[in-house]
Amino acid sequence: MRILALQFSHHASIAIIENGEIVLFIEEGRLSKIKYDENILHIFNKIKNIKFDFIAYTDCDLTLKKQSILNENLITFLKDYQIEYDQLIPYFFHHHTHAFSAFYNSNFNKAICLVIDNGGTNLEVEGQMFGSEIVSILKFDYKNEKLKVEEVFKICQNREGKTLEKFDKIYSLPTISLGGMYEFFKVLFEIKEPGAVMALSCYGKQNTLPVCFTFDKNLFISNPIFLYEVMAYSKKRMKEACYILQKQTTEIILHYIDYITKNYPNYPICLSGGVFQNCMINFEIIKNHKNIFVDPVSHDGGTALGLAQHIYFEKTGKKPSPYKNIFLGFKYDYSNLIFKLLNNDIIIEKLFFKKTNNSEVAELLSKNNVVAIFQGRSESGPRALGNRSILFNPSDIHGKDKINIIKNREWFRPYAGTVMDEHKKNWFNFYNKENTEFMSYAVEVKKEKQNLIPAITHIDGSCRVQTLKKEDNKHFYNLIEEFYKITNVPILLNTSLNLAGKPLVENFDDLINILQKSEINYGYLPEYDLLIYK
Repeated sequence: MRILALQFSHHASIAIIENGEIVLFIEEGRLSKIKYDENILHIFNKIKNIKFDFIAYTDCDLTLKKQSILNENLITFLKDYQIEYDQLIPYFFHHHTHAFSAFYNSNFNKAICLVIDNGGTNLEVEGQMFGSEIVSILKFDYKNEKLKVEEVFKICQNREGKTLEKFDKIYSLPTISLGGMYEFFKVLFEIKEPGAVMALSCYGKQNTLPVCFTFDKNLFISNPIFLYEVMAYSKKRMKEACYILQKQTTEIILHYIDYITKNYPNYPICLSGGVFQNCMINFEIIKNHKNIFVDPVSHDGGTALGLAQHIYFEKTGKKPSPYKNIFLGFKYDYSNLIFKLLNNDIIIEKLFFKKTNNSEVAELLSKNNVVAIFQGRSESGPRALGNRSILFNPSDIHGKDKINIIKNREWFRPYAGTVMDEHKKNWFNFYNKENTEFMSYAVEVKKEKQNLIPAITHIDGSCRVQTLKKEDNKHFYNLIEEFYKITNVPILLNTSLNLAGKPLVENFDDLINILQKSEINYGYLPEYDLLIYK
């Protein structure tokens, strides 16, 4: 059985499942080179002439009117690209697709899923518009090949200024969503990403601004006085405003986690939705709670994956296989191209090519050279995990500033690190998390180690970390191991191979383009023992 799922809002994406196994997940932006692209034409070009049993599609706001338009356009596109199918399935429930992605890949048989984002499906309850869902708690029970999904609690945001309630489970509040507040700050303060608000929050403290949300009995409402003062002072109060937002968002989410553990003590917890890309909040969660799974593709692009997996379950009664890793992009073979480059049959302006090895590349890194590593299938989601990464020496005291200049990011943005698994506990405190292989959590850098890896130690002493076992990515692991032999540091600074405002690179042409246009002087293809240099 072959299933295709399409996600049509920002972060447009597709997922393909064959007999319960994920064979492809990719976002349109990786191919179109437009970050957060809402179109899907480049992906259609890649999957033309394929036959599917079921094609499902979703959107963060799939109304009946929008479904009609999408249906008509989609049928035309499928015909144009000679994509055949037996059944076309629209799916309306945005927060459910987030929860599916978290639940099916957590490997839990039961869980409480907490979904928080900027906004999802617009709900109508008994003839009243409740607005866009912004918080959902769902209970999953899988037993005897049957899955029961129960709505426990939901908040929607409305613009009517009214509070509506339905059966103590669904509330409609006149509020900005938690995710929406980060988006608002991004625009107001003219910063490049909502995640930059999280980074800047560590430089602030609360002085005179009021709280950004009033919060009581699981319900929160944005405070208009806070919004007025922030807009009035704008950048003069930027650090303080970011601090308050991050602090109170963390408190609200921790309250929901406590609510879940109190009412469902035997259930593990799955977290999804764009807000859970906030690695500092995720760190606060794992300090006090076990059995937590954060969906590494928790943004809207990941909903195609959750939808494909759920359609498979609905049609077969079998749980889909969770991913073992999230290197789920297209497969490429560059062996013939590399042969020609090494034999000077192809000349690329400004770049040179030679055979290399891990020892040589580790030596370059130890001498504070910036190296782009490119291998295998691309990572899913926003985190680079060693297949499309910019690497640097974490011991360089100016490392953060150097990479921020190359990537054209704000001065306060921190960088992540990848650590060899067997050394992780010597350098970081993970509290209740054993592995952070998908880089979804910030963790605490041990105080005695902070001055040894200043390039990846944030001002608050934290670092977003990827723990790496050799069997998970042997080429990347071997490179870090060689770096460790030289420096006695089993860690590399690891950030996504892109420039500000652009998606991660996908193919070899993208790699060449970024090397030609940036201050990155080296590209490393470990599968082919190839070094590209200027």
